[in-house]
Amino acid sequence: MRFAVLVVVIALFAPLATAGSLLATSVYLEPSVLHVSDYVSATGTDSAQVSHFYSYDLGLGDPSTMLGAASAWAAYGSLGNSSSITLTNYPAASFDDPVNGQVEPTYASSEFSDNLLFGGSGNARYLKVQVEVDGFFTENPAGYGDTGAAIGVDNSYWGWSPSTPDETFTWLLPMTFGHPVHLDVRLASAIALYDQTFPDGYDYAATLDLLHTAELTSLLVTDANGNPLSVTSMTSDSGFQYPLSPLNGPQVPEPASLLLVFAGIAALTLVRRKA
Repeated sequence: MRFAVLVVVIALFAPLATAGSLLATSVYLEPSVLHVSDYVSATGTDSAQVSHFYSYDLGLGDPSTMLGAASAWAAYGSLGNSSSITLTNYPAASFDDPVNGQVEPTYASSEFSDNLLFGGSGNARYLKVQVEVDGFFTENPAGYGDTGAAIGVDNSYWGWSPSTPDETFTWLLPMTFGHPVHLDVRLASAIALYDQTFPDGYDYAATLDLLHTAELTSLLVTDANGNPLSVTSMTSDSGFQYPLSPLNGPQVPEPASLLLVFAGIAALTLVRRKA
């Protein structure tokens, strides 16, 4: 992933919520090419989608066109979005940014935010959040554009190469039993274009598809040393039941403790027989 694309994705990646439960999506198209700046955007509570078509007759024979699209959806526990761009017979050296020769025409983001409350025994210190992302990236020809993908929990994010969109990410959030934990998960995808000097009249198509899906697959409560603790209850403001790790079930006693338990049972059985 080129640095410029990652900067754009992060700059547009601020969480929308600081408390309570929320679903949010945002998408935009902003070509800013051929010395023409146009902007199309959409936002929604759980889904948003835009598509836009640009056509120019520049004396190159067939009309020059740009078609961009972006979509996003959000649900508690899972997110998805995508960005795509298609250029046909596009004129060389035509972008509006002569310094960088670069534009970011498509961007999509999704977010869910919630408050969680855990009950249990032991000194809980961390909530380990695991999110799996599944998707794909295609472009033809290679090298005319670039993409950025990012996944974040609260104020910590990961950016990764779109050539390998299938990834698993983890975060540690501080927590204690009986006190709310704020959870904010965000997913973003973007495509950037780099101005071409040759050929004059070129084609390009790219799609970054993360629609299927970014999913929160596990929550694990641990102590300061990373040891799982017994969790007796878990609730959320949204009412959604998040996947709690099986390791947070009733804890199995240590072997020495098991010997004491079995000795106690044997002694109790002997007393009852004598009675």
